[in-house]
Amino acid sequence: MNCPWAWCCPSSARRFSSSCSSTAKGATAMIRFEHICAGYDGVERLHDISCEVPAGKLTALIGPNGSGKSTLLKTAAGIIRPDRGTITAEGRDIAALDHRERARILAYMPQSRPAPEMTVDRLVAHGRYPRLKWGRSLTPADREIIREAMVRTDTLSLRDIRLDKLSGGERQRAYLAMMLAQQAPVMLLDEPAAHLDLRAQYDMIAILKELAQAGRTVLVVMHDIVLALENCDHVLLMDHGRIAASGAPDQVYDTGLLAPVFGIRIDHPTPATYHTGR
Repeated sequence: MNCPWAWCCPSSARRFSSSCSSTAKGATAMIRFEHICAGYDGVERLHDISCEVPAGKLTALIGPNGSGKSTLLKTAAGIIRPDRGTITAEGRDIAALDHRERARILAYMPQSRPAPEMTVDRLVAHGRYPRLKWGRSLTPADREIIREAMVRTDTLSLRDIRLDKLSGGERQRAYLAMMLAQQAPVMLLDEPAAHLDLRAQYDMIAILKELAQAGRTVLVVMHDIVLALENCDHVLLMDHGRIAASGAPDQVYDTGLLAPVFGIRIDHPTPATYHTGR
């Protein structure tokens, strides 16, 4: 069965339990960009980007509007093909993979999430399709993974509701549940905290941190600079289609580049402490 969201797939809730700096000792560079130039509409948006995104860390991709964040994420997901350079995930060139193979490795949540006339349960089930053999139906084990994903994202009570009847935040959580249902080792999310209230934002961050701590590679475009600096393990700062700085939040802050890149003063980040109550 072919998944209509072949770009967007993920990880069972039960199994959670730049000029880029080199990855930490013992960590694996799950995504590697090598001399990437890419764009669209005849305009180059990414200029010779070479960096690595480490596994086991929640990595925030930040930068002002138009800096190339979403373009970089789409290029990593295989939606935009680079004009030059190579992107590898788990050591495999993503350009050489078909949609199904890529969906087993990469899960992608776009910034704009459509609301087709289908229920939440059916949407989340799409996360399993890249794992199924051709012509096979969902097994009881698949159904359990789907249920667990909805429990983890607090969408189980929404399972029979159509996506076009949900609020923006509820739809956000439904798409995250689809990602959690797939078991992809690399997760790419474009502003997943948008449309969420403060508590829901921290719940979202908590889930993503658990996934990263379990060894997954999680790269997240974040609009809220403070939320990114206080909660993420690794930060990539983009400016005009290039990686301006990378490293731990303190390291990126200490470069002194945040103020000139964003044009505002940003206070030193303080790691957040929060409890989801789940």
